[in-house]
Amino acid sequence: MSIIFVFLDGVGLAPASADNPLASADTPAFKALLGGPLTLEQAGGFISSPSPPSPLPHLLLKPIDATLGVPGLPQSGTGHVALLAGVNAPALHGRHQPHFPPVALRPLLAEQSIFRKVTERGGRATFANAFGPGYWQAVAARRIRKSASVIAAEGAGLRFRDGADLRD
Repeated sequence: MSIIFVFLDGVGLAPASADNPLASADTPAFKALLGGPLTLEQAGGFISSPSPPSPLPHLLLKPIDATLGVPGLPQSGTGHVALLAGVNAPALHGRHQPHFPPVALRPLLAEQSIFRKVTERGGRATFANAFGPGYWQAVAARRIRKSASVIAAEGAGLRFRDGADLRD
């Protein structure tokens, strides 16, 4: 079985309405996969691909409650750990944290990420994001911190893609 996990950070799954820009946005790829716009009405069980057949025979679009039972506005720092490691990171951390994974949760993320679980079970995992040398230089100089996805990919020993990979 092959799985492609696509995560759109900061995109909520809302009902179709005049207030939801995704209901009327020109998103032909989503419309082809989902049979309609990226709205709550498209969510549910597995969606059979519309005609013409998609290269993906089935697709699961599932809304999630990003608060995970923790009061406050969901944030990327703990939310990404939750998505990539399958743990309630805001509850473990005691609150939602913006931007980057909390220091205390980084080892857990590296050890329990979906990438690592797949590779430990003999499967293949690929991290599709690509980074230029400036990213790694900024991380080394401590101008920026590693994102949750980078920590997860590192924990699984995955190869990082670069500009040449994008061109290819």
